[in-house]
Amino acid sequence: MNIPQKTVLIVQPAKHQAQVWYSALSSQDLAVIVESANVDLMAMLTQMRTAKLNLPDLILLDLAVNGVSPYVYCIVT
Repeated sequence: MNIPQKTVLIVQPAKHQAQVWYSALSSQDLAVIVESANVDLMAMLTQMRTAKLNLPDLILLDLAVNGVSPYVYCIVT
């Protein structure tokens, strides 16, 4: 039985921190996507949903990114 691989989206302004998270999560057989802190995350998630792509199972978002409350992103899912 194949269990679908889970996906984690990392938005982290510090490249070193993003690499640490990437290494730790990918070592656990997770698909990891790293985006820059400049990404318009809401637009990205909306585009993924519109294109009927699977949304990430987990979003690891640094609280300092974009100065927006991270709770806003819970609405999209």
